[in-house]
Amino acid sequence: MIHKLAKGLVIASLLWSAGARAQTTADLQSQLTELLKIFPGTYDNAAQIKRQGADQPFYPVRTILKHVTMPEVGDNVLYLEEYRDNDPTKFTRIRLYKFTVDEAEKAIRLHLVNPLKPEALIGAHADVKRVESLIDSDHRTSRGLCEGQSQ
Repeated sequence: MIHKLAKGLVIASLLWSAGARAQTTADLQSQLTELLKIFPGTYDNAAQIKRQGADQPFYPVRTILKHVTMPEVGDNVLYLEEYRDNDPTKFTRIRLYKFTVDEAEKAIRLHLVNPLKPEALIGAHADVKRVESLIDSDHRTSRGLCEGQSQ
């Protein structure tokens, strides 16, 4: 499925180099800058749908990643909107991906930030100002952020 593909792309990109422990903060920042250039875009599983058999185990999924400016969340933030059946109202995932450089661990970290009311953001990929207007209290705080890292 496309969300597994998107997660895989994030993980693969974060694991850019096997020798990340030996990298400098400048190296990691350079990789993060490149990552933020590569990821924004629209992705779908149309090829997978086209190849599937008559039983059709997969449904169409579209994933949209856009850069957003949200200093209260972080400096390197992408907005993710994912929906199925070519219908934005059938969203499967709406969240923010916040990337940071962890100097102590020599790693790029991914933090998942989930809005309290994701349905209010349906279609916000077309107007990121709607996303950028969110404040800290608009995000989940009852559980820790999910983190991934490259080392």
